[in-house]
Amino acid sequence: MCVPHVCVCVCVSQGCVLVEKGDLEGARQLFEEAAGIEPYCVEALYNLGLVNMRIGDVPVSMLVCVCVCVCVWHCITWDWST
Repeated sequence: MCVPHVCVCVCVSQGCVLVEKGDLEGARQLFEEAAGIEPYCVEALYNLGLVNMRIGDVPVSMLVCVCVCVCVWHCITWDWST
């Protein structure tokens, strides 16, 4: 059984390797999988946005950028004492 946090880290790491190898579609699939497991994973969303931009899918890239901003805002404003 896969622990969600570990799966996310593996997907993001493997996605980054695929970007370096030039496999942007494969990387996009891994970043999407990571974001599906952990919707507030800024690393997965950020890399997903970059890959979509490099592929030329600007509207999706902009949407992902908004998601990253929401995640960061959520982390900043969350009351961690509760």
